Amino acid sequence: MRRRSGFSLVEVIIVIAILGMLLALLLPAVQKVRESAARSDVQNRVRQIGLALHQYAASSDGALPGAKVRPSSLWGNPSPLFAILPYLEPPFPPPYYKMSVLEGSSMQKVGILPVPILLFPD
Repeated sequence: MRRRSGFSLVEVIIVIAILGMLLALLLPAVQKVRESAARSDVQNRVRQIGLALHQYAASSDGALPGAKVRPSSLWGNPSPLFAILPYLEPPFPPPYYKMSVLEGSSMQKVGILPVPILLFPD
């Protein structure tokens, strides 16, 4: 009588069940790591915005953005976030924040430029 070498169906099913259980234990850990990385990224971005606010205040005699009101301006009063763009990391080039550059149709182009540090994950 010859004996066949190989795995029986029961052995294969048991191995698949064990692998499924290990994978089920691993997925929540991976999800926690992703959430932790996203939380850390958001904290870093908020910290960068806070540092930019401090740098702005230091360079403008302690006034926070939005405290200086320009009465008659074509642009009105820009957002405080617009005012701190030069102080954010990484530094943004002048088309992002120099109002003298923003004239005519170029304003529309600049208005849609994304500022990566201000885009937070869901």
